[in-house]
Amino acid sequence: LEQFNCIQVTVIEAQALPAPLHPQYHAVVWLGTEAEGHRIASVAADPDPVWQETVVLELDSDADAQVRVAVWADQEQFVGQATFDPAAFSADKGECWSQLGPREGNASDWSLWHQHDRTFGQLKLRWRYLNDRTEREARLEKVANYAALRVCVLEGRDLIAEPGGYYVQAFYGTGSAETCVADDCTDPVWDAALDLPVSSPTDRLQLVVQPHPSPGSKSLGEAFLDPAAESAAEGEAWVDLSHGQPPTVLRQG
Repeated sequence: LEQFNCIQVTVIEAQALPAPLHPQYHAVVWLGTEAEGHRIASVAADPDPVWQETVVLELDSDADAQVRVAVWADQEQFVGQATFDPAAFSADKGECWSQLGPREGNASDWSLWHQHDRTFGQLKLRWRYLNDRTEREARLEKVANYAALRVCVLEGRDLIAEPGGYYVQAFYGTGSAETCVADDCTDPVWDAALDLPVSSPTDRLQLVVQPHPSPGSKSLGEAFLDPAAESAAEGEAWVDLSHGQPPTVLRQG
């Protein structure tokens, strides 16, 4: 493994998860501690959910090389956790099913599911070792040279009709901002520029579409973007949500 410095992990799908108690599932992928993990966007709760989401984790020779993926339901209800060690395989890339189980040292996870005669299910993962630190470090250095990230939230399409309309919240590092409320329609137009301070070049941008008024109601969906992964200083793209597609334009300056 000394020739590699990153591992790319794709959370593909899960099977036989417990009957959903909440409308959405999300996953967290990490090396080391869960607090440093990458959250995978939420998908509709289903016993066999599909994510097809990829994250890149940097390897540390002094850290635990095991990859851990935890599946959670809405309201932070633990569903199950998979742990696998890619170094145990002879190839530098592959795909496998991993059994979901309780968190290490957490007996309450077992008692919770066994009390209701439930199983944890399985998680399908794909991994590939990378040696792209030079390219990634160059991109991180590029992002660090900017004082702020400008996110232009333009419009949405095919959203679920909401009587009070929608607004978009953006979270980046320690900063946050939100758009005004768009009119009640399935294709809202915000055309809003949000400036967020760059606190760390490794931060990911989170976009959340909220119904108005939002207190006590659930968000329509969310999306995550990694500005450091973009090769250009600005760009435009449609970003998938669990329902609908809000587009964003990323401009760094």
